[in-house]
Amino acid sequence: MGYYPLMFEVSRYPVVLVGGGQEAEHKLLSLLEAEASLTVFAPTLTPTMAKSLRRSQATWQRRPVVAEDFDGVRLVFAASDDPAYNRKVAQMARERGAWVNTVDDPNFCDVVATSHFRRGPLLVSIFSGGKAPGVAKVLRARLEPLIDETWSDLIERVAALRSHLRQTTPSFSERRQRLADYVHAHLPPLFQTPGLDPGTVALVGAGPGSVDLLTVGALKALSHAEVVLHDRLVHPSVLDLAPKHARRIDVGKVPGVGHPTQEDIHDQLIDWARAGYRVVRLHGGDPFVFGRAGEEMLALSAAGIRFSMIPGLSSALAAPALAQIPVTLRRIADQVAVVSARTSSGSVDWTWMRRFTGTLVVLMGMATLEQVVDDITATGRPLDTPAAVISWAGWEQQAILRAPLGELAARVRRHPLPSPAVIVIGAVVNVMESALNSDATPKTSPT
Repeated sequence: MGYYPLMFEVSRYPVVLVGGGQEAEHKLLSLLEAEASLTVFAPTLTPTMAKSLRRSQATWQRRPVVAEDFDGVRLVFAASDDPAYNRKVAQMARERGAWVNTVDDPNFCDVVATSHFRRGPLLVSIFSGGKAPGVAKVLRARLEPLIDETWSDLIERVAALRSHLRQTTPSFSERRQRLADYVHAHLPPLFQTPGLDPGTVALVGAGPGSVDLLTVGALKALSHAEVVLHDRLVHPSVLDLAPKHARRIDVGKVPGVGHPTQEDIHDQLIDWARAGYRVVRLHGGDPFVFGRAGEEMLALSAAGIRFSMIPGLSSALAAPALAQIPVTLRRIADQVAVVSARTSSGSVDWTWMRRFTGTLVVLMGMATLEQVVDDITATGRPLDTPAAVISWAGWEQQAILRAPLGELAARVRRHPLPSPAVIVIGAVVNVMESALNSDATPKTSPT
């Protein structure tokens, strides 16, 4: 890229800003925030610039800039609304030994500004190589709410500790380790990762589908992972959140295909943890709901491995929501039951369904869909009960099929939907469609 990041001390050395329009206004505000030793050259200013300069120690020269104005100046911003004039200013300044930033003209710059924000002494800067400042601004907007004033306080406390250690601890490596330990112990809550220390395992649910459905806890665990053992149902965008150096090990189970046994996975978790790594066991959905995280928890406990649990968003509830199906709704369904069609005994006892009138969510039921439908209708559920299948919920290939319960298996045969899929049965399946097809006139609020 040809760029090396540096911070310039703008309060110690003279800085010049050329321009009085919108481009210059943006630069002025940032320079005043940095307490720059600033002179502005422009015949006229925007109202915001004029007001800001009156409240500052900066100087305003109400005339065009000339070459002699750059004598002794270290940094120049050419920020008029005329690109040709900016290049002329840059050439004059460069000949007098100044570094130049030519606004919105990266090929004619010696230095390029970044998108940044401050929290006391902390300055977070984002740079796109001058190619896409809009991208840097969007990223800054996403990061800025996450970095609050507690970081400023942390920096001051670390600075005080650093000064103390310089006087009391001769060893550089010991000072560095004590500072690192202090920082990790006092990070703001959002950036802490409880339980993911070296030699520990985090059992993490990734939710169904893309990174949008990931919890903050899962994000923090992934950001510190050194080894990630993941299922096949973990979206690639989630895996991308792990550090580049982290080992990614696919332990996904594919029906009918050779794959690691659950005992193999237990052994790998234990071995990596005993080797001192920070390990994340990453499952799709919520592995504590018809998943294997419970077994992994017991295996780790028996082996004496410390672990933490970070539940995810279960597909049992997320998949219906993504299909605009609320599993409960007043006056329509005040109960919901989640059932796995795949059990250790090989069969499901559906007799309780004779007394159940709420929404039924069935997981892992596609391989035996006809049997599932027959068993449910045998308990008394009407054949015209609304039902739906949601395939690959939360992924780009998500697909939804709705049909009366009695026709569901036949519809799926004609229009096959791949697993993983969630089956939803109950009146709530069609509430959105009924609302859209209603002849009722929407109520309006009085003006």
